[in-house]
Amino acid sequence: MLTLIKKRKYRSYLRKSVGEYIFDTLNYIFMLIILIVCVYPFWNVIMQSLTQPRDANKPSLYLWVTDPSLASYRRMLRDADFLRSFLVTFARIAAAWSIGIVMTTFLAYALSRRTLPFRKTITGIVVFTMFFNGGMIPTYILMRDLKLLNNFWVLVLPGLVSTYNMIIMRNYFMSLPVELEESAYIDGANDFTIMSRIYVPLSKPILATVSLWIIVAHWNSWFDNLIYTPMRRDLTGLQLYLNQVLVAGTINVGANPWEYDPMNPNLPVEATLKATIIVISTVPILVFYPFLQKYFVKGIIIGSLKG
Repeated sequence: MLTLIKKRKYRSYLRKSVGEYIFDTLNYIFMLIILIVCVYPFWNVIMQSLTQPRDANKPSLYLWVTDPSLASYRRMLRDADFLRSFLVTFARIAAAWSIGIVMTTFLAYALSRRTLPFRKTITGIVVFTMFFNGGMIPTYILMRDLKLLNNFWVLVLPGLVSTYNMIIMRNYFMSLPVELEESAYIDGANDFTIMSRIYVPLSKPILATVSLWIIVAHWNSWFDNLIYTPMRRDLTGLQLYLNQVLVAGTINVGANPWEYDPMNPNLPVEATLKATIIVISTVPILVFYPFLQKYFVKGIIIGSLKG
């Protein structure tokens, strides 16, 4: 039977018209071009980070490096400011995710309960904050009055619960069979038991999706780090460090003048250092994505269907 189906598909493929063959060929070529356009910039940065210092400033397309050098990687992995920015970012992500996912789950579960008094009113108030906020200056004044300026928690608390994430999770909870909740109530379970032992274990796709959004948001965040912690160099996160290097060019390179020195041929230069920082800053999140990818589409689809 399987062989017959394959033969039919092959015959159907052979019956394609000339126009269909041309369309498929052009479509493949177009998708290949899109793939190259998307992949090559990052590949170019990787190759540039491995380039010898003497060749780093030569204008060329980096398709392959025949004589790779790890000098820039060794230089950056010995940089105390760079390593500290990594630790600050990981600490920020750990705090924001561990607290944020718990608070988002509690709020989403409460607003998904059909017996909650004034549920629609409370939901409307929460959704209102997604479209309107106080603005940057009032928020800064609030952070100042709360004594959070130049404090680690100012990087975590303001965006602890995302309204969008909460709505997606709430809709996912509402899509689960209500009979599970009713049978649990009959067995004497309370709301906390139902949430922790029934809803949360059944909600791995949406929890993984929201976790990914929280992690990526804090991994990429740098502007709040810039305006809320100007006096704390030790709280500089990875993305703010990257911004300072790429935009302001304020990397601490010691005696290195950021130019190729024939007397020190192994000393990394500006181009390789910048490329190396980009690679090191990008790889962790790329490694993290595949572990949650299988939940991503399912969580998005189910969480956005029911309101």
